[in-house]
Amino acid sequence: MTPVRDAPTPGLVIDKYRLISKLGRGVSADVWKAEVAEPHEDVGLEEGQIVAMKLYLRVSGDEVLRVSREFTTAVYFDHPNLVRVYDLMLAPARRHHEFLVMEFVEGKTLKDYIPPNGLDDKLTLGIGLQLFTGLTEVHRHGVLHRDIKCANIMVSEAADGSLGVKLLDFGIVTRAGEGGLTGTEFLGSKHYSSMEQLTAGDLDDRSDIYSAGAALYHCLEGHEMYAGVGPPAAIALRMNGDPAVLSEADTGESPIRKGLVQLVNECIQVRPANRPSSAEECLQRLLQLSTDLMLSHEEASELSSADEGALLRDDFATFSGWQPYSGGAVRPEVDPRDPDRWCLLKFKNNDPSGGFKLLQKPTQREVCLSGRLLSQSDRSGGAGNRLSIANANFNGYGFLINQTSQTLALEHRREGRAAPLSKTVEAPVPMDEWYAFRLEVSASEVSVILSDRTGATIAKVSAEDSEHTDFDRVVVHGGYEYFVSDLLVERLG
Repeated sequence: MTPVRDAPTPGLVIDKYRLISKLGRGVSADVWKAEVAEPHEDVGLEEGQIVAMKLYLRVSGDEVLRVSREFTTAVYFDHPNLVRVYDLMLAPARRHHEFLVMEFVEGKTLKDYIPPNGLDDKLTLGIGLQLFTGLTEVHRHGVLHRDIKCANIMVSEAADGSLGVKLLDFGIVTRAGEGGLTGTEFLGSKHYSSMEQLTAGDLDDRSDIYSAGAALYHCLEGHEMYAGVGPPAAIALRMNGDPAVLSEADTGESPIRKGLVQLVNECIQVRPANRPSSAEECLQRLLQLSTDLMLSHEEASELSSADEGALLRDDFATFSGWQPYSGGAVRPEVDPRDPDRWCLLKFKNNDPSGGFKLLQKPTQREVCLSGRLLSQSDRSGGAGNRLSIANANFNGYGFLINQTSQTLALEHRREGRAAPLSKTVEAPVPMDEWYAFRLEVSASEVSVILSDRTGATIAKVSAEDSEHTDFDRVVVHGGYEYFVSDLLVERLG
């Protein structure tokens, strides 16, 4: 197919979309900001909703397969660190009707966001956490991205200064173990692609890990690997086994810098066997680095959207700071009752499998953990829904909601194991709708109260106890699959 002769202009309506302004041009497509001109219920878009449209310049031969694969792969991803894809049209007989519609992200590409002298270590760590969280989700579906680069990573800045990172452009994805789309044409970005991708070798997750490491290299250094070296020379250097590693001697006293440099240098090794084995492994190392950082209260307050006095506030708009606990079975999900909100899904059916997040600073007794819970009747069951507040040894207090018996009880948590703290009371918690919980640890007593959406009390139980005195984390665990939202930890009084 030949390129269209008449260039699209602002205001043009294509199918159900009205073009607003041109955002940029790639090799095979122009990208436009557009709005939904009329409701498009088939893909869940409302009239007036802002989207991004990729208008293809030409689609022929293998490109038809590539474009179709991009859509069929990306349309199933629903994750805060992956750009959503909504609609695809390949109708060459109609002018401008070869397009892909995706989520519009207000912000900059990471390539444009990085200053010439690079980003500071904490920003790079935050970007790396979200990048590898998204990549872990991609690989969990058995998919390779194959074109991770700073130009394919969007960075948006919220009003509170927090950053959101989204990976986009699944144009040359493939299933792990499958070949590429062509036998002769290289697809990818030469400064970010692994040696095996450049030489049409067999690819697995470690090829994407190389590219993600190259993106973090760019964050730290302010330029791409092999900057100033042409693609042929850069390829020759890699074929000779010469990775563009960062100097570990320049990390100084910064444990963040040292950890980032070590991880990046492992990711960009020429031989796949010398790289981390999975995106999940990279994510866990960054999470551990984040834990080791242990920001001071003043620093954490500057970087957090939490209200003054809150030790933790999480509405899951970003999946930042969460770490696995005995299996790591938590992930961010769209709120089943509100598609504009995010929450946390505890999804693995065994106890104590779950996840935890550190408070902004350690605290002692007279503290309160509150939030909302949602259990769905069509999800599988297990031992029960549990949340707790604990210390580094996972000693603390929590509560157990048993959906089968409709009961509530308080628990000691000792090194992750549960022991009864109170009698069991009836708790007819609602299914398929949100309800609230409030766990209070006062000087000598522990109590929990559950209430429905009207504020009416569902169940309450308390017990005298003063065993545990120090807390630094919230733990989400238990057996049933359930959702958590609006987590808040604050001092009592």
